[in-house]
Amino acid sequence: MIYPNSKNESLESLKNQFIFLPEGKLKPISTFASIKVREGIAEINRENLKSVSIVTGRLNGRILEAL
Repeated sequence: MIYPNSKNESLESLKNQFIFLPEGKLKPISTFASIKVREGIAEINRENLKSVSIVTGRLNGRILEAL
């Protein structure tokens, strides 16, 4: 992903970004996902003339349940 200050942030700082949970708690992204750098095609997506990031996920061998 390319976003403001993305060149100044490390992979570790991205892993430690927090997600707000419905009950008001904060947890780092690394609690929910493994984050990897992979090569890909550079692409810019826009919605209503604003840049957007598309994040996908896959659930393998786990049960999906509410936390």
